[in-house]
Amino acid sequence: MTEKKCYPKENKNCWSYMSEGSRVDRYVVDGHVHRKPVYFGHDKRSDRKVVLKRAEPIFDSSLPYDPDRSGTICLAYESQLQKRARHPNICPVESIVEKNGRHYLVTPNLGKNLFFHIDKTQPPIEDRLIILEDIANALAHCHHNNIVHLDVKERNVVVKDKKGILIDFGAAREFGARHDVADKFALATENCGPPEYLNDGVFTLRSDTFSFAYMAFWTLTGKTPYKQYDAKHEPRYAIQQFHPLSLAQYNGFGELVIAGLNKRQELRPMIKELADAIKEQTARLRRPQNEQTAELSLVSS
Repeated sequence: MTEKKCYPKENKNCWSYMSEGSRVDRYVVDGHVHRKPVYFGHDKRSDRKVVLKRAEPIFDSSLPYDPDRSGTICLAYESQLQKRARHPNICPVESIVEKNGRHYLVTPNLGKNLFFHIDKTQPPIEDRLIILEDIANALAHCHHNNIVHLDVKERNVVVKDKKGILIDFGAAREFGARHDVADKFALATENCGPPEYLNDGVFTLRSDTFSFAYMAFWTLTGKTPYKQYDAKHEPRYAIQQFHPLSLAQYNGFGELVIAGLNKRQELRPMIKELADAIKEQTARLRRPQNEQTAELSLVSS
């Protein structure tokens, strides 16, 4: 099978996509994500569904143009961090396979993303909180291992059996380490990435707090906390669309989500605080209705 070009040849970051039915090692391509070097496929031996992510070149003007080599370095770095962050709520890495000198990261296809899940199924608030709790726990585990994800968003969370699973470590970095992977900060998602990272390339463990809080706000309200805009004409995140009491019904967790949306990273809570608070909130929702009523009566009196 031949590969088809999806970008003009003069584009320096050009890549190709494989046709349906193409083979990469023992995997068969069933389709691809529009304008992304990501493929859906299955294992020829077991018929198990997988995702194949092609090495995507990341360039710095001071480096020679070598897409296969630079892309493979980035993919290997991503695989290394994702394996180190092994956790029940983090998608595992299977392998890196090669075809015609190009490398692909193979992970299991675990299901639809959180955006699709909420849009199509409209799950109850308790189910949404459980998914957020899963992702907060996964991020807390990453931070314990000095790994910052840097691209937390509803499309990088898949939902399987009502459980949230964090995917795509393409923008992830090891906190406090010197990096040889050029220009990786360009991979963060513009509309929900931490402002200090998108504007200045600076990140801390609290950078993930901003993106998680952004996702949590959308998951619970169906709205984005900041107005979307043309970055050429307005400062990033200049127009706030939430009130400090927007999530008051979620008690301490709601307060921490609002604090997590602060544009100053030093004023945000650590993700572990959010994980503990959401655990308390979901436990409160699971209590029998008569216990919740009694608690509310005690507070009001």
